Amino acid sequence: MQWLYTVFYTVLAIALFPYIVGLFLPRKYAISRETVVARPAREVFDFMKLLKNQERYSTYAQADPDMKIEYRGADGTPGAIVSWDSNDRNVGKSEQEIKAIEDGKRIEIEIRFAWPFQSADPLVTEIEEVSPQETRIRNTYRGKIRYPYNLVVWWVMAKARENMQASLNNAKAVLERGEAKA
Repeated sequence: MQWLYTVFYTVLAIALFPYIVGLFLPRKYAISRETVVARPAREVFDFMKLLKNQERYSTYAQADPDMKIEYRGADGTPGAIVSWDSNDRNVGKSEQEIKAIEDGKRIEIEIRFAWPFQSADPLVTEIEEVSPQETRIRNTYRGKIRYPYNLVVWWVMAKARENMQASLNNAKAVLERGEAKA
């Protein structure tokens, strides 16, 4: 009969182990990615501030050609919103709103995820002139993940880093090909 208790407590310990580990994992995270573009800062800023341009470089915007996209407000100004709805779990249903713009330097966006998870997180894009013909774009995303889902926080962060860098690389390619004005 003693072996039955040993098996029971071993199974219980194995089942509870991830939840105990989750108590010590972070629930908030910040991810920054950047790239340098061979274009003037004004041109880069004017391209990056428009939500509509995300269709040309964002990995999420390009992931599902059948997703429904809706724009509200004056694009490139505080209060402008883009929302999307996709049956693809990797894209989901969400929206972005421009919260603040510091002309030529900074764009603050709030991303509100509705499905497959719910969250409202800030994304800040900073534009910095490196030289008259080179500009640094830095994206910083601050997210939060509830317990016990924070067990996958490292995977979430890795996926977000990958997508952020790919999107920046796509934006760089569009800008350097001179397609930003089109």
